Amino acid sequence: MKYAFWIPLICLCTYLFCMCTSLNHKKSKHLQVDYEDVDEEVTAFVDSLIILKPDNPSNEAYLSSFERLLSLPDRIYVVDRKGNKVVAFDDNGKFIASTLPKVGRGKNEYIRIMDAAADISTEKVYIACDSPYQIMVCDRNLNVIECIKMDVFFKEIAVDGICLYALLESEDQDGGYELRCFDKESLSERYQVIIRYDKVIRGVGGSGRHMTSNGVEVHVSMPFDNVIHKLKNGEVLESWSIDFGHRAFSYEDSKKLSPSTFFTKNSDKIWVIQNICASDSLLLFNTNEFGVYIMDKIEGSVTQYENLDNQRIGVFSSGLLPWGGSKGIPAIAYKVSATILSQYKEYQAEDDSIELSNSIKELYYNYKEDDNDLIVLGHIKGSKGT
Repeated sequence: MKYAFWIPLICLCTYLFCMCTSLNHKKSKHLQVDYEDVDEEVTAFVDSLIILKPDNPSNEAYLSSFERLLSLPDRIYVVDRKGNKVVAFDDNGKFIASTLPKVGRGKNEYIRIMDAAADISTEKVYIACDSPYQIMVCDRNLNVIECIKMDVFFKEIAVDGICLYALLESEDQDGGYELRCFDKESLSERYQVIIRYDKVIRGVGGSGRHMTSNGVEVHVSMPFDNVIHKLKNGEVLESWSIDFGHRAFSYEDSKKLSPSTFFTKNSDKIWVIQNICASDSLLLFNTNEFGVYIMDKIEGSVTQYENLDNQRIGVFSSGLLPWGGSKGIPAIAYKVSATILSQYKEYQAEDDSIELSNSIKELYYNYKEDDNDLIVLGHIKGSKGT
């Protein structure tokens, strides 16, 4: 009888293991990419375009990089990892606050920011930090409410109605990545691993983000995987397997390569899906290669385009900013840099057939090179608040 306690313990461990791994095998829909290699007019699927000029009154507001956009009512947040801060603006671009004054080694301070997530139900902002490993929970104006110590390093985070998701390198001996799901009201307690992926190349990655959230649902693609998952409240609702055809990298041919050799061998191949923007009917994403991909969920198709052109504002872009939208309405975003605006002015001087509204022209010609990059925001047509 002294071994009887092992029976329920083994059953519990088996249950927890199944709970952590079974969702990995949820059948995904196979979609083949059609490579158009042409530009697509963004207004074909996006409406209510807005150009936001983030204010830059001080060093706190200056944006060195755009890792991710987040939204709450009358708030736009930019995760600026290069500047080691999260910066808050109102919907008109007026600077509100940043986390830069919180850099330090004291209470409610951090050394390095990794990512952030905005909770539309509580209007809290969660910030994942390295050195020390912690989650800073802030109010809508980035005032710290509490700091929760964590025992591992989170590369990315996202939230939905009840969960906080964390993407991190697996602690298993085989390595790889895993996606953990926490109850966002008790982050220091038990978590659930809902996705694992171990076919990874160490020292290699993309420049974008693997997870985005509209506050209600989260979309994620694990590093080096070609599958996109839609998550809600800790469950995988749908998955799509993207077939990149001849442009997909081979894991078997690359798994033993050094990072430098990997980049040389796979210079024209696709190995990561990033910067996902999704609605009920459409899903857009980038890869490590140039171009933007548009997936039609209803038709079951994926098309690659070189750029998203925008005749209304006279510029084009292929790089999406990771953003789930505002007020639960799915949207896309991309930035317009000083270089692009300088090119526009040159084109305008040579070709006066480019017609823009007076307000856009005024915005462009008053733009200074030390201003923050402009942000173009657009809700996906047919999307409804969730």
